[in-house]
Amino acid sequence: SLVEVVINPVFLPNLEVAMIHILLTHGVELEPEKFLTRCVVCNGDICEVEETNEKQRILASYEAPIDHCHKMKVYECNGCQQGYWWDDRPNSSASRVKSTATRLF
Repeated sequence: SLVEVVINPVFLPNLEVAMIHILLTHGVELEPEKFLTRCVVCNGDICEVEETNEKQRILASYEAPIDHCHKMKVYECNGCQQGYWWDDRPNSSASRVKSTATRLF
């Protein structure tokens, strides 16, 4: 049978609180060393790319800026070749995800 979970926004004023509630309710243990290690497309392993040419190829395929790729951490899924890169600017999606995960943990 399906169990319907109803989250009352009166008791859970924001998404972060709701996420913590869900994790605690279902006994999920967070392991920070495993954050950002699985591909969101195919669940393959995300591996760091070291060579500048490969970094440029990955970034160019997503029309991302390649100007400072030698300074950036670039990753690729070993399953589907989905590209990922790290940007430390506070307004970047990567930084926002890491900040949120850190607050939740």
